[in-house]
Amino acid sequence: MKGLFYLSRRSSRIGRNPVTGEEFDVPEREAMAFRTSPAYAKRLRERRKVIAKQRMNKEAPSE
Repeated sequence: MKGLFYLSRRSSRIGRNPVTGEEFDVPEREAMAFRTSPAYAKRLRERRKVIAKQRMNKEAPSE
């Protein structure tokens, strides 16, 4: 199994309209979230390291 979907509670907060600066209440809500399994998370970290090394080698100036 690669992970688990669950409901995450988002607390209410004060939002702001970026254009007018007007404040408004954002109500409490539930949102879907995903938590990876430890084994899958380890695989992802290892893969990201490989990709980062490949990018570093591509970006290094060749002499």
